[in-house]
Amino acid sequence: MTSNRTIKWIESLADQELSIRSGNRVSIDLCTTKDQVLSAETSTFVRDLYNHADYLVGLFNLRVVSESMQLNISQRNGQADGFEVSRSGMKLSVLSLKPGVIQFQCERHTNSHSPTRSNM
Repeated sequence: MTSNRTIKWIESLADQELSIRSGNRVSIDLCTTKDQVLSAETSTFVRDLYNHADYLVGLFNLRVVSESMQLNISQRNGQADGFEVSRSGMKLSVLSLKPGVIQFQCERHTNSHSPTRSNM
């Protein structure tokens, strides 16, 4: 499904084209509007992914008895640019680094004397 932001971007491109034909503009500002749309779409994707993961974490936690088996989910630094799902020394991090770039990182802490293993 096409988002409202993408529709507005396409409308903006059409308006710019009309301005060029009428002589009010020389060229289309494709990059600025593209970056705005990409930034908004990336944020929306991460937020939707968080909401879905939050639902699945809740569903999982309803079915396990032991609190030590439950998953924890939290937004990174209280912001919508990423989140973490963790349990028993394992952590999956999802982070939006910049428009159009999302990093998934899994870390496992084996014990206090071993280094952290990280996969990206």
